[in-house]
Amino acid sequence: MHSTLHIKQKKNIIFCYKYHHLHMMVNMSELNNMRTSDFSFLTENEAFFYVDHNNCLCSTISGKVIAANREQLDILIRYFQKIRGKVQPAPYWLSEHQQ
Repeated sequence: MHSTLHIKQKKNIIFCYKYHHLHMMVNMSELNNMRTSDFSFLTENEAFFYVDHNNCLCSTISGKVIAANREQLDILIRYFQKIRGKVQPAPYWLSEHQQ
């Protein structure tokens, strides 16, 4: 059975209801202070992206299709890899890979 995901947005807080029992709240302004392990948990539980019933990658925030097939997804992955160096590293106190 395919999981269902319901989204409600109020200001900058996104409420995700997956399987009607997993309740996640993501405050987008708090991402800078979120531990990497918590971000990983949210990502794995479709707080940001999910695959819909048509097998398309969708944004949980907007519900819009981001990639309709694997080639488009591969392009997105390559783009993310390209811009990765422009994004600041996680502070050591939030990182899973503390130095």
